[in-house]
Amino acid sequence: MEPKTKIRDGEVLGKMETCLNPEFDLLPPEQIYKEYEMEVPEEVMEFCRLIEKIGGRVLLVGGCVRDVIMSTEGGKGKIQPKDIDMEVYGVYPEDLLKLVDGHFRLEEAGTYGKQFEIIKIFGRGRTYDLDISIPRAENKTGTGSHGFAVSSHPEFTVIEAARRRDLTCNSVSYDPVRKVVFDPYDGVKDIKENVIRITDAEKFTEDPVRILRIMQFVARFGARVDPETEELCRQMMDKEVMIRERNRKIVIGGTKEETELAFALIGKSAVELDDESTNRVYDEFKKLLLKGKRPSLGLEFARRIGVIDRYFPWLTELTITDQEYSWHPEGNAWNHTMQVIDAAAEIARREKMNDEERLTLMLAELGHDLGKPTTTKLAWKEVGGEMKQVVTSDGHDMEGGWLSTEFINAFAPKAYVKIERDVNGEYVGLHETDFEKELRRKVKILTERHMQLKSLYLLFMEERQINQDVAVKKARRSLGKLARKLAENGTNVFMLSFVTEADQRGRNGKGNSPLERGAVEDLVNWQTWLNEMMSEVEIKKELPEKIVGGYIIKKDNGLREGVELGVVVSWVFDDQLAGEFTSIEDGLARASLYSEIVKGCVQIAKEEKWKTVSINGKKKSPRIEDEVCKWLREDGVREKVLANAQLSILEKIVEKEGDRVADLGEWPKYIKSGSLTDRVPKGDEKKAPGFDAGVACALGLIPEEKQTLAARLHANYSEEAVEQVRREIEEADPDSPTTWWLAACAICKEGEINGEEFLEQVEEFKVLTKDPEKRLAVARTEFDKMKESFEVINGIPHGTKDGCMQAAYIAGYPVAVMYAEKYGIFFVGTYLPTLGLEGFEWSDDKDENGNAKSGPVYGSKQFVKCADEEELHRVLESAKHTITII
Repeated sequence: MEPKTKIRDGEVLGKMETCLNPEFDLLPPEQIYKEYEMEVPEEVMEFCRLIEKIGGRVLLVGGCVRDVIMSTEGGKGKIQPKDIDMEVYGVYPEDLLKLVDGHFRLEEAGTYGKQFEIIKIFGRGRTYDLDISIPRAENKTGTGSHGFAVSSHPEFTVIEAARRRDLTCNSVSYDPVRKVVFDPYDGVKDIKENVIRITDAEKFTEDPVRILRIMQFVARFGARVDPETEELCRQMMDKEVMIRERNRKIVIGGTKEETELAFALIGKSAVELDDESTNRVYDEFKKLLLKGKRPSLGLEFARRIGVIDRYFPWLTELTITDQEYSWHPEGNAWNHTMQVIDAAAEIARREKMNDEERLTLMLAELGHDLGKPTTTKLAWKEVGGEMKQVVTSDGHDMEGGWLSTEFINAFAPKAYVKIERDVNGEYVGLHETDFEKELRRKVKILTERHMQLKSLYLLFMEERQINQDVAVKKARRSLGKLARKLAENGTNVFMLSFVTEADQRGRNGKGNSPLERGAVEDLVNWQTWLNEMMSEVEIKKELPEKIVGGYIIKKDNGLREGVELGVVVSWVFDDQLAGEFTSIEDGLARASLYSEIVKGCVQIAKEEKWKTVSINGKKKSPRIEDEVCKWLREDGVREKVLANAQLSILEKIVEKEGDRVADLGEWPKYIKSGSLTDRVPKGDEKKAPGFDAGVACALGLIPEEKQTLAARLHANYSEEAVEQVRREIEEADPDSPTTWWLAACAICKEGEINGEEFLEQVEEFKVLTKDPEKRLAVARTEFDKMKESFEVINGIPHGTKDGCMQAAYIAGYPVAVMYAEKYGIFFVGTYLPTLGLEGFEWSDDKDENGNAKSGPVYGSKQFVKCADEEELHRVLESAKHTITII
């Protein structure tokens, strides 16, 4: 060893002592390979020679060595890795830092991880990332990633250093000076056979994130997991088994300190992933999504060993969610999602997406059907000219939007640090972004709109048969508005087209791989149509500049900076994107018209006493202007407002104040708005409430063409129920709206009359209640009368089961709560089929009359009763939806 070493610019370091183990590379010949040669950058080779001059050694370790072996075995020859990990032996940490400072610019280096002391090298326009470290050992002292005592061991041999590597494929190392690979744990053999096997079981179980590393390796390389390795991973997900096994070795024959440590860890598993930092867990999922050729393989492995069930229930529910075979021959929603995620990976490679684009696409696909478990049901649909029961998931796209954000929240970091580089690729610093927020809003809107492009295409093809020009104009407007909304959320219509493409390709009923693009009906056609339509109005990934911007609109129309101006600007921009104007003058004329309409809507809302809704945690309620303008930007609202602003505002007020509508005394004011017309459920014959539809008929709120539909909604009663209805009709007051409802149930179930005959029957009842005021009075009286009669019999509010469901529906809330004061019992009802009430366990306690104090009643999973307020809160928490007390 030379006493002094010249490093840079004449600088001389003091004498350095080394501690290289004499048996450092003492391995049998069969564990040393000369056939795998790596292209190593010259600055790395210079550093390796420098270390050897002072008596140390450098090995390249981890993924870079594995990749070279895989490339050679795959016939691709030598490659230069993108990530180079250097491990320095025989040099103490403080000396290594001096050497790095001497060889590389100090401002380019930084330590990563207080525990692990990895030196990362940045800058100089490199095409690779460089990490430098000393061999280390980690001893488990607690839970999580910080529950390790980490110590540097420059005296380690090749065998000792490789033992701490998680997998045999990562335990290989490369000596760049001698151009040989060291393989003490048969990693080369496993790489050749594409098998994933753990290096050391004891070390592996100390870090649960290594399970997720296997997951992403399976996705990236399509590798087979060794059965013993997979079984160990499955055991690691069993908290009790692993605690018992891990600490058995310590307690039996361990030192006093080791035994005390073991008992201290008994209460909390050291293998729980929720002990780990969010960033470490997220990094492995990110690698799966960004690098996996077939991400489904990794996710399927995670499902088999229990990771998905335990930590990602959103995905688990997909495995038990059926799909209609005629649309989804591949099977359940999990099978579909696995094919979709593989199709997305192929699309990302085809389109040469950067990491940010690919991650957005992959997460959107992973979450695109998360709404299906809560919206899937059997429903009657017209198929081939006849009514059939089919599996439907209406509304799953919008439901999946907020569920996808919840899914991202579960594992994505709150902030993300990006390395900033200048135009020449030079390192300029680190930039922290609110990564989770950016990702959430992109994925949410892509999930919500993933079916919209195909729907717009089909609508266009249908309408062009009637009028080509009108069809083109409508399509441009719809696509332009969609493009704007996507841009406002950080993405674009072309990304949405890729999301839709993958969704359509994930329907292979003859295998696990997604369909080829050309094998999907209409896929190429609608994507070609989309590109042509976007090209005509010059919409690319980035939207065109606004012809008329906010400043000139504000100046021209006397609008203040704020929400009203925002609505006008967006409406004018929608017209531009639809190709409806190309001049500033035309744009300003439209802005002037829209300004008056927006200001008028706000004024009407104030006059009609629009009530704002306070937000949790906010001291002040939002202004009426804020709520109205937010509403004006929703889909379809602009068209309604342009047609009739007064009526649109009234309908929105009815929707917002649904709890007042449920109290029939408020209905006279809103009869003219026809607000309940669209509130009657459409086509859901299994779950439709009855009383609200009957009352709506009685009040004349359902136009004639929809009355047959209203009747069909109640056509699935059992024969016994029909007979009961018949008896009730005979005894019913002919002036009662209830009679209309009962008659609709009986007539439709009987199936002996058609829709026209039903309308004639309805007219007979109408004759009995021609006077609108009398009709309303009868409805109110009957409502109260039924509550009273039911309470006399059962001591609880009228028709609690149906009443809760119907009150919730009329009020526009997912859940309603009613309270039987006499008995102190709460009743919870929902009109949604799978809101979350089912699966809740209730006691079988009986009261003095033999009635259950709590539990599902009437055989319905949509209605439960609670014995006390504590149980009520448990139900409401399980529902996870907005609650209103009625």
